[in-house]
Amino acid sequence: MKQLLKRSADISLKNLSTLLLFDIVYKVFSYSILYAVTSDLLSLILKAAGLSYLSTENLYIVFMNPLTIILCICMMLLITFSVFFETVALYTYCESGWKQERISIAALLKRTLLQCKKLLQVENVWLFFGFVLTKLLTILPFSPYILQWLGIPEFVMDFITQNPLLLLIYGLAALTANFVCFLFLLILPDTLFYDQSIKMAWKEGMQRLRNKKAVTVFRALGAFLIFGAAAMAVLGVAVLGLAFYVKLIESPADAVASFALYFQRAAPAVVLIMETLTTVWFFSVLITLFHQYREDMRPAGSKKVKTGLGCYLKRGTVLLCTAIVLLIFSETELGVSYLHQTDTKPEIVAHRGGAAFAPENTMAAVENAIAMGIDMVEIDVQQLKDGTLVLLHDSDFNRTTGNGKKVWEVGYDQVQTYDAGSWFSPKFAGESVPRLDDILRRAKGNIQVMIELKQTGHEKHLAEQVVELIEKNEMLDQCSIGSLNLDILKEVKAVNPKIETVYITPLIFSGQYDMDFVDAFSVETTAITREMVATMQFQRKDVYGWTANSKETIQKNLECQVNGIVTDNPELVKYCTAQTWESRLLDTALQVFFNDTTTQRGKYGTRS
Repeated sequence: MKQLLKRSADISLKNLSTLLLFDIVYKVFSYSILYAVTSDLLSLILKAAGLSYLSTENLYIVFMNPLTIILCICMMLLITFSVFFETVALYTYCESGWKQERISIAALLKRTLLQCKKLLQVENVWLFFGFVLTKLLTILPFSPYILQWLGIPEFVMDFITQNPLLLLIYGLAALTANFVCFLFLLILPDTLFYDQSIKMAWKEGMQRLRNKKAVTVFRALGAFLIFGAAAMAVLGVAVLGLAFYVKLIESPADAVASFALYFQRAAPAVVLIMETLTTVWFFSVLITLFHQYREDMRPAGSKKVKTGLGCYLKRGTVLLCTAIVLLIFSETELGVSYLHQTDTKPEIVAHRGGAAFAPENTMAAVENAIAMGIDMVEIDVQQLKDGTLVLLHDSDFNRTTGNGKKVWEVGYDQVQTYDAGSWFSPKFAGESVPRLDDILRRAKGNIQVMIELKQTGHEKHLAEQVVELIEKNEMLDQCSIGSLNLDILKEVKAVNPKIETVYITPLIFSGQYDMDFVDAFSVETTAITREMVATMQFQRKDVYGWTANSKETIQKNLECQVNGIVTDNPELVKYCTAQTWESRLLDTALQVFFNDTTTQRGKYGTRS
């Protein structure tokens, strides 16, 4: 382990200035040019398919046209190539460090491009494409920006976690995927530097790792944890040094404000650098393990190592300029959208009334949301056999009441006897399935309501009936109507154009989101991007992200600057929106080093 750590550290730091310069180039390329090209390809796909927008409703049309299929393949290959390019560049950098060679940014880019031709072999393309797809299940510290959108939606994960068998299957699949991806990356240098096919590299790699696979994983994991601990220690010392510095040069009255300013300005650049170093450490460990298992002797390196004041000044200048560029990048719109969440607080929308604290779609849930001071409740509405509108998500009552009757098979006289609360907690025993009319009367003047219309194919005049109830309760300015079906929203606007409509969709892409019958979009968080939100908002459409029940998904919604966050857990959203990650770190530092208990948001302001 000692030798692994020593060599990995040496490899990581051998050409540090080159690494940081490459990181700048690649980030700018990924966050701007590559994203723009993929967006243009999607626009071409829409044009070729004769579509103005792409969603789950019309996705099938894309796969019915040979031209759109070809364009989709081109887009997937572009994404695959970009991931391969970054992977090759990192390995090329680490291999140079292993050989104890100096490498310039120009040489790194040239060697990487030459190595990328190996992807053109059909066998290698599809195997690497398979590696890209496993990103759905992997948590490896190597996560290219272009793949950050690729993940399992949280509502799907919620469904999986609620089913023990599915959770077990998912856990085994995720464990297997991470293990296979790790082994794949470990044998990839054979293909890159020894001209072997991926198939042959895998065969020989497995022979070298015979009876060593588990040990290898634990060695890599141990090295990564040690790096994390060392990084935290270095950052801690840096913060301590900053605190000591401002205390030394500033008066007690100004020291806290100066510390906050320096911290806020330095944090983004530090995050970018640490992100880069973490990734290169991972690959340094892999290349070290690769050569160890091959029993390769490390070259002695060139004896003509440039030293002297001029050389050190040159390297220092490169590092300083790189740090300045990173700092400037972090302050641009591009960097800000990547690193920072908005300081504005989006509306909190209690999904199904706030299903984490009360049984979903019940009066108790709405009452709780009102008591918590939540901005809006989202409820699901369906039509019974007798035409009564009730709150229900599923097409039957089995999950929430234990009764397997379909919604269109029963009237309200029967439904009102169902117990919709006991499944959640004995505390809510006897809670009934509420009528929409009752919910609206309770919500009037107290909370906004987003009504999602659920279709079963048995309802009659559903849109008209809901609009009529909203008008009856004089809540046009307090209610919105949402649906997964655009035709429903058209019906709503035809009945009353003043009612706000929300298109709810797991997936949406368009160059223009100016549908005149849609006032807002509610998009599954996995599909949301900052650019999408900005485009929608520019066209005067509000944007909601659903369903955000974890800190990660809430953070993404905040970073994308959505207008509202749909969640089962409003309290968690309140906590996450109280401060940015920078603010929370800064508050902790201020309390530790200055004994200052005033939050930086309130006292020192936030980044502009």
